[in-house]
Amino acid sequence: MFFETHWLDVLRDHGNQSVLESKSRHVSDRFIISNHFNEVAQSINNSLLINNIHPQKLLEVGSSLGRSSYEMIKAHGGIKNVTAVEPSQAFMKTYKDILLKGHKIDFTYIKSRQQLGHITFDSSPIAKVCADVKFELINKEFDSHTVDEQFDLVVSLNVLDQCPSPNTIVNALKHSVKVGGVLCLSCTYQWNKKHLLDSSEAVNDINDYFEENQWKCLSQHEHDYKFRFSERFSRLFSAHLVVYQKLDV
Repeated sequence: MFFETHWLDVLRDHGNQSVLESKSRHVSDRFIISNHFNEVAQSINNSLLINNIHPQKLLEVGSSLGRSSYEMIKAHGGIKNVTAVEPSQAFMKTYKDILLKGHKIDFTYIKSRQQLGHITFDSSPIAKVCADVKFELINKEFDSHTVDEQFDLVVSLNVLDQCPSPNTIVNALKHSVKVGGVLCLSCTYQWNKKHLLDSSEAVNDINDYFEENQWKCLSQHEHDYKFRFSERFSRLFSAHLVVYQKLDV
């Protein structure tokens, strides 16, 4: 479900019109594809441009299959270095295959409730967009010891409600932003006891993570985020995105 949601529209844009088979009546691409990644990248880009901020070094935490990194690189032409942190080994391998290697790989999609389908696509046009960017891929959970440097732009999208300690993640993210740099954080607020070690960390508004005398809010928006559970059933979430600049205090 992640693969089709994250990359199907890009495959279509590059001419791959392979049919996604289904055990029930065929469902159109419009039902499957999400514009979430394009919209979030553009929203962040608008905030940076309005405030005359031109990042060169990007840290993305929870980089998943690489779609957000790809959109950030396209939207912000000055990015020269990307550090991607992703605890899933399978996700990190796919990230590398699509953005760095640029070769033929399998696309996995939902065929039915019990079965996945596969098509093959050439990721070289995607990798070409990223060819001038230097990548560091870190396959581990993120905390205050994961990276040693600070970044112009730090992005973590829809990660907080999927981790044991949101406070630990946010504090590490904030520390990773250099003065004058920007932190972009989004959350769907789907807090669940199976993830949280301490239920008190489940905030109602991610703006509460930022101290007014240390951070300046540049923008905030709501963006649709959806993915499929089966061939004819999907869930739609509202992801709250905030963009903050770190102040010199």
